[in-house]
Amino acid sequence: MELTPQEPANSGYKVVISSTGAPISESKLKAMLDKPRVSFYIGDSKGIPNSIIDNADEVVSISPLNISHQLEAANLTAAIERILINSNVLV
Repeated sequence: MELTPQEPANSGYKVVISSTGAPISESKLKAMLDKPRVSFYIGDSKGIPNSIIDNADEVVSISPLNISHQLEAANLTAAIERILINSNVLV
């Protein structure tokens, strides 16, 4: 996982994490991780630039609460780790 303010060079599946997005389930996250390349975008205190939101394949929410971007990143990382461990990818 890379945390950067810049858009990655790959042209994979782009997912924006935003409190205004559709709620994400673990099964939906697993389906995203099955894609060849996926990038997750989490805004900072200023939010996410509209250019990234407009080019996203999906906009999803980690929580209906307005939480900090650091907590969103931690929750997303923990959920991805659980999926990978349960799939025997990280053993």
